[in-house]
Amino acid sequence: MDEGTRNELISYLGEFVTPARASKVQQVLDKRTRHLTVVMEDIENAHNGSAALRSCEALGIQDVHFIENRFRNKISAYVAKGGSKWLSLHKYGLAGHDNTTDCLQGLKTNGYEIWLTSPDQEAEDIARVTLKSKVALVFGTEFNGVSGEAQALADKKVCLPMNGFTESYNVSVSVALCLYILTEKLKDSEMEWCMSDEEKKQLTLEWYRKIVKRSDLHEARFFSSR
Repeated sequence: MDEGTRNELISYLGEFVTPARASKVQQVLDKRTRHLTVVMEDIENAHNGSAALRSCEALGIQDVHFIENRFRNKISAYVAKGGSKWLSLHKYGLAGHDNTTDCLQGLKTNGYEIWLTSPDQEAEDIARVTLKSKVALVFGTEFNGVSGEAQALADKKVCLPMNGFTESYNVSVSVALCLYILTEKLKDSEMEWCMSDEEKKQLTLEWYRKIVKRSDLHEARFFSSR
């Protein structure tokens, strides 16, 4: 639909949204970013993937990419606590495709640096790296880490230093810790990390459709009355 019609539809659906809820939508949008995005490659455990989505949403990340070469992502509504419905989820799982390359090369084309989370010794402490551009943060499988295809496309490897005997954090914990560090860096930077007005409008419509009960019927009435 054209921009004018979309804006009118937002106003129409907004009549069925409480002022408090509408205000919350705008507050969340003002802190949402696409400057950081998360890529999860072959996450096997549904609990881990769902917990990661919850952290992404809570920290203001809008886009999450699931690479499904071996495992299909399954979201646990209980663990995600409804966070996944506010996110833009992108899945790469075509049989016979190099889904990792498709995903990461597409992100690079769109201006993202590819940062792999890794326990390797050459990986940089994520708290010490400088954030200069858009970043896609890649997390690999629970046991084997990121694939060779992902490593070949990486611009940087980052890690969370470990101070105990344990060699790594649970992947969902890693997502939360890494994103907290990077979102704080983003807020302290001079980069234009907020979404555009156009992106905010589009998400407002998407979210109103989810907030308003039987929004499909309201939308049908809106178009029938035009």
